[in-house]
Amino acid sequence: MNSCARHWVLPSQPVYVHCMLGEDRTGLMCASYRMHKDGWSTQKAFEEAVALGFKPFLIPLVNALWGYGQLLGHREEQPSMAYVYDDIKQRINSKMGSVLGSKFKL
Repeated sequence: MNSCARHWVLPSQPVYVHCMLGEDRTGLMCASYRMHKDGWSTQKAFEEAVALGFKPFLIPLVNALWGYGQLLGHREEQPSMAYVYDDIKQRINSKMGSVLGSKFKL
């Protein structure tokens, strides 16, 4: 089971949330749940989602999360494009660095 797939036991029934890879849409829904039910800030929920595989370069999903946060009254700033760029570089280097060698890292 993917680490970002979630299983909660609610008063009436268990809930299992998943999507094709179990990271991005699942991460969005889990982060939204954390904000709504657990009272988390948008940033805290986002950080947990990223730690579990959510990809910050999927801008429409990030926009949806921050939009939901605004509906809940959160006034936090979305991650900057510099953050997104750094995340992409890190992901590429972690996948390709071992293949190409350290002199080819971004």
